[in-house]
Amino acid sequence: MSHRKVTIIDYGMGNLFSIERALRHIDAATDITSDPARIASADRLVLPGVGAFGNGMEELTKRGIDEALRGFVATGRPLFGICLGMQLMLSEGHEFGLHRGLDLIRGAVVRFRDPVDGEGSYKIPQIGWNGITLPARNGASTGCRSD
Repeated sequence: MSHRKVTIIDYGMGNLFSIERALRHIDAATDITSDPARIASADRLVLPGVGAFGNGMEELTKRGIDEALRGFVATGRPLFGICLGMQLMLSEGHEFGLHRGLDLIRGAVVRFRDPVDGEGSYKIPQIGWNGITLPARNGASTGCRSD
C-alpha cells in the first residue's frame, strides 16, 4: 500500500504536534513546514490554526503561504482545515474587523447572532450541530438542519 505524506502547515498559529501525533497514530507519514515550495508540492495538506482570523491571514501572507495554498488547491489535491485553518479558507472573516480570507470557499466567517428572547444563550466555543440555512434563490427558501 502506498502511503502519501501529509504536510502540516506551520504559520505560527497552530497546535502542530497534536496533529502530527494524531496522524502518526494512524500510520501517516508527516512533514511540518512553513516553506511555500514544500507546501505547493505536497501530496496532502493540513491547515491548522488557533487565534484570530486577521492574524492568521497576516501570517499566511507574510510567509507566502497564501499563494502556495491557492496553487495547491487549484491542482485538486486534498486540503483539510482545522479550527482557524478552516475559517481562513473562506472569502472573509469579521472577527475584530473585516479581513480578506483565502477565498477557497465563498462565504464569510461571522459572529453568532445574539439570541432572541426565549432562546437562551450560545455557549462559545460552541461544539455540536447547528442548523444551516441556505440563501433563498428566486424567492424560494431552502433550509437544512442537523440535530
